[in-house]
Amino acid sequence: MKKDVMDNMVFVLGAQKAGTTTLAALLGQNDNVCVSEPKEPNFYSVNFERGKDWYLSKFEYPERVCVDASTTYSMQPLTDASLQFKPGRQRLKEVASKISEDHPEAKYIYLIRDPVSRMYSNYWHNRKFGYETLDFLDAIRRDPLYIETSLYFEQLCSFVKYNPKESFLILKFEDFIRDQSHSVNVCEQFIGVPEQKLQENRHENSSRDYGAMGRFLIRSNVANAASDLLPESVKNAAKRLITKPIPKLEPDVRASLKHQFCEDQRNLRNQFGVFYKEYL
Repeated sequence: MKKDVMDNMVFVLGAQKAGTTTLAALLGQNDNVCVSEPKEPNFYSVNFERGKDWYLSKFEYPERVCVDASTTYSMQPLTDASLQFKPGRQRLKEVASKISEDHPEAKYIYLIRDPVSRMYSNYWHNRKFGYETLDFLDAIRRDPLYIETSLYFEQLCSFVKYNPKESFLILKFEDFIRDQSHSVNVCEQFIGVPEQKLQENRHENSSRDYGAMGRFLIRSNVANAASDLLPESVKNAAKRLITKPIPKLEPDVRASLKHQFCEDQRNLRNQFGVFYKEYL
């Protein structure tokens, strides 16, 4: 891998369903930044055997500050139960060491979201693509990774082992959505590029329940082709026809899940000064 890429890497670690797609798109508007294509090459998690030349080919302008926004990098299994459910997750535990070996001077941006809200959105994302069929509570009981992905401090621990804390910028999804321009400027300062005025603000994190027909269409080649041809107004109208808003999470269910994140939130506050008060 070329040295100019190794010296100019930024990893938007995740978390999944916390705005990483939108942040990557906005950072990519900066003339000094090159976001990989696709924005989630997942090289250090699932595509490592493809080789570093393959990874380099995902960056059109390697002389710029290069951004890899693969959310799988912060989806490490944290328990034996998670590995037993899907043994292939073992390779996710090696992500931090591999990145640190190739990019010792890398910087890391970690978007986090209210832990239970992120987990609930994650569940509906999986339902959308047909990866999940169980009810919410049954799904999170079966697969520990739903909870583990929202344990932000625990996910960071493997990276902090190889990098100083100054290499990390942690942003809250809620603050990002409230003021995208300011959040992007903070990121630009952190990665060392001049600030640029955003051409557009986008938020693509709303979740919908697609149902059987919607899931079929979204996975079909016809739907993908139509998406490239149809105007945005038509696509939005079609989306409303085949989807419905996801149900709100019941307050008692939310309350029953909060305790699983309290210790992690305390550690995140003590080590990085970022946390959600509701969990303390």
